[in-house]
This record gives sequence, C-alpha cells and structure tokens, in this order.
Amino acid sequence: MNILIMTRLKSLLFQLSWLLILLFVYCDIFAQKYDVAAFYWPAYHYEPRIEFLFPEKKGEWEIIYKSRPKEAGHLQPKVPVWGYQNEADPREMNKKITAAVAHGVNTFIFDWYWYEGKPFLESCLNDGFLKANKGRMKFYIMWANHDATSYWDTRNPRKDSVIWKGGEPY
Repeated sequence: MNILIMTRLKSLLFQLSWLLILLFVYCDIFAQKYDVAAFYWPAYHYEPRIEFLFPEKKGEWEIIYKSRPKEAGHLQPKVPVWGYQNEADPREMNKKITAAVAHGVNTFIFDWYWYEGKPFLESCLNDGFLKANKGRMKFYIMWANHDATSYWDTRNPRKDSVIWKGGEPY
C-alpha cells in the first residue's frame, strides 16, 4: 500500500510541476515588456509661491471650479469624477497610482521646475507620490523649466508677462 501511495504522490507532484511551469510561462508571456508612461502636471496642490494667484490655496483647481460658461451650451465648470483632490496628499495620490497601475500605466513623468534658486510645485512628488507609491510605479522627472508667465492670472489680459524666468538651473 505504501508503494501505491508513493506512486500516486509522484504522479501528483509531476502534474503539479507541469502546472507550475505552464503558469510561469503564461505569466511571462503576458508580463508587461515595456513601460507605459503618463505625463503629470503637478499644479493641483498648495504652493506658497503662487498664493497671490490662488489665494484659496487649491492650486489650479481654483481656475477650474471658478470657470463660467462663455456661451450657450458651454458646460462649465467641469467637476472632476474624484472631486478637487490635493495631489500632495498621499491618500489622494494613492488613488491615482492604483488606477494607473490597474490600467497598465507603470510610470509617471512629473514636470519639474526650478525658479528663483529653488524647486517649484514639488509637493505633489515629495509629499504625495513618493509617500504613496510603495514601489508600485516608476517615475521620472522632466526638466520643464520654461518661463512662468501670467497665463495663470485670470485677471491679467496679457498672458505673456513673465513671473519667473525659466532655464536657470541654479
């Protein structure tokens, strides 16, 4: 009887080993072989240096939720599905990371700025993404140091007035 049990056990182990091999092959075939990246504009959080433009301390969300229809049928303001989130909050960034990874996006590329001798708009990356990520995604920093203009300033009709000069690494 021991020989019969041993023979069946060997047969079962042999079948399980093939199942494991097939599982590894299957996983390797369907493993993501390339990176899918999304550009990330980090302007939806409080940034002290632009409080003069966004006094409610919500970043560019203020432009969005204060928008008004310009003509009949112009549906404004648009309300984001997840609401007006603070991207510097790791709990809020966690939702974005989870959704991105679930849909095959495994990399965020953050715009990164340096004005007046220090980083600008980086709380999204430092306080939000890096604290929420836990190794789930890659990230890159894209030097995007163009001039900061009055484009943000809805009160200023001139959109090309320079607030901070770009292109200066330090």
